[in-house]
Amino acid sequence: MTCEFPGCDKPRRRKKARWCNRHYYRYRRYGDPGIESYEMHGKSYTPEYQAWRNMKLRCTNPDHPRYADWGGRGITVCDRWMNSFEAFYEDMGPRPGPGYSVDRKDNDGNYEADNCQWATKSEQQRNKRVMAS
Repeated sequence: MTCEFPGCDKPRRRKKARWCNRHYYRYRRYGDPGIESYEMHGKSYTPEYQAWRNMKLRCTNPDHPRYADWGGRGITVCDRWMNSFEAFYEDMGPRPGPGYSVDRKDNDGNYEADNCQWATKSEQQRNKRVMAS
């Protein structure tokens, strides 16, 4: 089986994997298997970067344990944020403090500047979808 990335004919990383080692590494490191280069922003180990990376993984990676709750429901990340941590950081600003994470104001809406804010866990608990029983 070969890599699923367009134009790549290298063998897949593992039997169930989607990409070769190079594209898998790029996906895990930068959230995009096709990234050729990246701009050094010095924030790779910050909570903001981790929030951005995890947001993208939940929405795009069918292998993510919680994909069904985000990407599987059709929740997407806007192009501006999907392709640039710097744009995400510019729109969201620094995380106000420990215990804050990205919250979508409209729980059925996408991740985009007008629909996102930093919120505490208790604030997010008041903004969750009701599951049908």
